[in-house]
Amino acid sequence: MGSRGNVVSRQGRARGRITAAAIVAMVLVGGTAAAASAVGIATMAASNENADSAATASDSLALNSELQPLVSSAGLPTPERVSGADRFDGAVKISQRAFPGQAPVVYVASGENFPDALGAGPAASHEGGPLLLTTSASLPTVVQTEITRLAPSKIVAVGGVNTISPAVFTVLQSLAPTVVRIDGADRFEVSRRIAAYAFASSSKAYVVTGVDFPDALGTGSAAASKDAPVILVNGTAAAVDAPTLTLLQNLGVTQVWIGGGPNSVSTGIESSLDASRPTYRLAGNDRFLGSEVINREAFTENSNYVVLASGAVYPDALSGSALAGALNAPLYLVPSDCVPDGVLSDIRSRSATNVLILGGVNTLGAPVQSLTSCGW
Repeated sequence: MGSRGNVVSRQGRARGRITAAAIVAMVLVGGTAAAASAVGIATMAASNENADSAATASDSLALNSELQPLVSSAGLPTPERVSGADRFDGAVKISQRAFPGQAPVVYVASGENFPDALGAGPAASHEGGPLLLTTSASLPTVVQTEITRLAPSKIVAVGGVNTISPAVFTVLQSLAPTVVRIDGADRFEVSRRIAAYAFASSSKAYVVTGVDFPDALGTGSAAASKDAPVILVNGTAAAVDAPTLTLLQNLGVTQVWIGGGPNSVSTGIESSLDASRPTYRLAGNDRFLGSEVINREAFTENSNYVVLASGAVYPDALSGSALAGALNAPLYLVPSDCVPDGVLSDIRSRSATNVLILGGVNTLGAPVQSLTSCGW
């Protein structure tokens, strides 16, 4: 089968081409060791243009390969499905799976749109609590019941009054001693304020587009595992905005990871981030391979759990990032009717003993439940 990736390259921006180190990650495919190039692609661009002349460069690194057809699911764990009657109940079921007891904090964000919740999942994980979803007009009863069960000392409502109405906020105030609202002029400011609120400092940050959700969904569990914030930017901009640079400086970020290719986050943004700190790009040819790439960078050791969520709709993966953070587990985006070969191979190579599927059968069907290969 044909390759779905890019050539391996490492190109200096200011000093020309420098030699690339070969990276080979081993995975087990049907019980046989095979290079990770057989199951996916990674593009990691690293640069630090403020370093000394010997190190002033941007590194592009790609794991590229021929795809293996039809990786067998034989011997893999039987998945457990975590789902609810709707997205709000689904988030509750995810919360119950992650936090069977109480939790010190609960984050609440809109279940009707994705931007505010993208940065909230890793922040909730960092503070040790779940992310629950609400409508703008009213707090679903099932969510109110779950917050009561969790008995948090603090609730963080993410979004302005058009996203979480004063009526919802008033109900939240009756459920915890401390309730705070994080809002902003737009989705980008909200994400910056989430990061500044939840993270006193962080050596690492993930930057993703706030215009669409797939790359950010794939990044959430990685950020949670690294105890790092996810910051939304206008990915089509020619350069990163000044408030984001200020935030990175204030947090003490020394390393930035961009989730998504140049069509998602522009090369201009990458270059302007490069100017002050090493910046790496993680990308695949589609959202599914992109999530594989992100997870392979973030999770280098075995994982007891692997989490699967839809790459077509966002609610389950939003709340799932906090679950993945609590379990220190990678969260992979998958199609509705199969599991990519690279994900099956990663489940095997990580020696995972538990696979959690987020969402009902209308979101991720029976073939996903049986870990049926996509054949790519």
